[in-house]
Amino acid sequence: IYYALAQVAKKDGKDTLVVFYLRKSVSSSMTNNAQKTTSSLQLADLYFDQSNYMDAQAYYDTAVSSLPKDFPDYEKIKARAGILSEIVVHIQVIDLQDSLQHLATLDTTKLFAIIDQMIAEYVEEEERLEAEKEELQAGGIAFIDPNRGSKNPNLNTGKWYFYNAAALGFGRTEFQKKWGTRQLMDNWRLTDKKPVMQTFETELTEDTISNTIDSLVVAKKGSPRFREYYLADIPRTTQQRLVSDSMMVEAFHSLGFLYLEELRDTSSALNTYVDFQGKFPDNNYRLETWYALYKIYQSNGNIEESDFYKGLILGNYPESIYANVINDPDYFIKLSQQKNEAAALYEKAYSAYTSEQYLRTITYAEKGMELYPNDTSLIPKFLFLRAMSLGVVDVPDSLYSSLYYIAGKYPTSPVGPMVRSVMRTLEQEYGMGYGTKAVTATDTTIVKMAPYKYAPATTHLVMMVILSSDVNINALKIRISDFDKKYFELKQLKVKSLMLDNDRSLVTIGNFDIEAEAGNYLMAL
Repeated sequence: IYYALAQVAKKDGKDTLVVFYLRKSVSSSMTNNAQKTTSSLQLADLYFDQSNYMDAQAYYDTAVSSLPKDFPDYEKIKARAGILSEIVVHIQVIDLQDSLQHLATLDTTKLFAIIDQMIAEYVEEEERLEAEKEELQAGGIAFIDPNRGSKNPNLNTGKWYFYNAAALGFGRTEFQKKWGTRQLMDNWRLTDKKPVMQTFETELTEDTISNTIDSLVVAKKGSPRFREYYLADIPRTTQQRLVSDSMMVEAFHSLGFLYLEELRDTSSALNTYVDFQGKFPDNNYRLETWYALYKIYQSNGNIEESDFYKGLILGNYPESIYANVINDPDYFIKLSQQKNEAAALYEKAYSAYTSEQYLRTITYAEKGMELYPNDTSLIPKFLFLRAMSLGVVDVPDSLYSSLYYIAGKYPTSPVGPMVRSVMRTLEQEYGMGYGTKAVTATDTTIVKMAPYKYAPATTHLVMMVILSSDVNINALKIRISDFDKKYFELKQLKVKSLMLDNDRSLVTIGNFDIEAEAGNYLMAL
C-alpha cells in the first residue's frame, strides 16, 4: 500500500511524500522481499538524483543484497553502489577524524563532559534494548505456558529465546524488516565487508592507513561504559595527529576524485576540493587539486578563480604535465602523435638492425634520440640498437663504452638485462671493464675509473670531445678525412665518432703505432 501511495505522490509531483511512503514501504515489507527491493531501489535512485549520497548508498546497499544477477542493469546498479560505498567511507573518515582532532583540543573538563554524555546515552540505549529483549522473551514464554494449552503444535516448550519458534519467528521478521535478507557471515550488516578503523594502540604504516580509510567498523578494546574506550582514538601526540591528518588527506583526495571522475558531480567535487585546500593547503596532492579546481571553475565560467589556480600551477609547477595541458589544450593529442612517430622510427631502426643494415640503424637511432629526447621509454632502446651496431662497424671498445653509458643512465630500462649480459661477455672474453668491478643486474653505481694504462709504445688514437650543439660532427669528420688524405695518406687513418651523451660527441682518429706519431699528428692538425 505504501508503494502504491508513493507512485500516486510521484505523479502529483510531491517528492517529500514520495520519499516518506517509499521509506515506509521498505520498513514495512517484512515478508515481501521483492517489494522491499523494488522500493529500496526506487528510493536509492531518488536520493542519488538529489545528490544525497549517504542515504542513496544505504538503500542501494539494501537493494543490491537481494537483487538477482539477471535484473536489468544489475552491473550498473552494483557498480554505483560500490562507488557510493567508497564515498560514504571517505566522508565518515573525514568527519570522524575532524571530530577527534577537535576533541584533542579540549581541556580535560570539557572533554570528560562530552565523553560522559556519550556514556550516558550508550547506557540508556543499552537499557532500552535490554527492556525490549525482556519484553520479547516474556511474550515468548506466554506462548508456551502449559496451563493455557497451546493450539499450535509447532511451538516449542523451552523458555530460551532460540528454542521458542514464535519468538524466533518474530525476531526474524524484525531483522528482515530492518536489514533485508542477509547471508549468515561475519559483518553481515555490510554488503562490502571491510574492517573500519584502527586505534592508535597499533602502529600505523602507509598500508595500514590506506586499509583504515577503506573500512567501516570501529574495532576497539574495552567497554563503552568507560572513558578509556573513547580516549583511545583521540590523536593526542604529534605522531597520532600526523596519522589522523594522513587519513584525512587520503580521504579528501579520493572523495574529490570520485565525485569528479566517477559521478561527474562538479558541485560536490568543488566543495570537497575547496575544503581540502582550506584544511591542508600544502598536501601532497595539491597540484592535482589545483588542476581540478582550475577545470571546474573554467567549466562554470568563473574565469577569475580559474585564472587563480592556473597561475598557481604555472608558477609552481611550470614543467608539469598539467602546465603543458594548460598552455596547449592539444598537448595529449600531440604527445600521442609524437609517441606514435617515435615508435614508428624505432621499428625502422630495429628492422634495419635485424636486416644487418648497421649504418642505417645508427642513423635511425641518432635521429630518434635527436627528435624525441624526452621519450624515456624509447631512448634506451635507441641507444642499445646504436651500441650493438657500433659493435659491428666499429671496435669493441665503442660497443662497451656505449653499453656502459646505458647501464649507468638507464639501469631500470627493459633493455637493462641485455645490456648487462653483453657487457659481461665483453668483460670475460675481451678483458674489458672500468676497474675490477663488473656491472651486475643489481649494480646501478658507476665507478669511474680509467680503463687504460700508460703505454707509449703501443697503438694510439687522437681523440677530441666535441660539443654537438656547436659543431656539425659529420662535416667535421669530412674535413679531417680530407686533411688526412692530403698529409697522412700513407697512414690510412680512419675518422670515427661516438656520441657520449646528448650534448657531447667523441671523435677519434687512428690508428697510430706509437704515442709519438699521434703527438706529431696532433701538432700538424
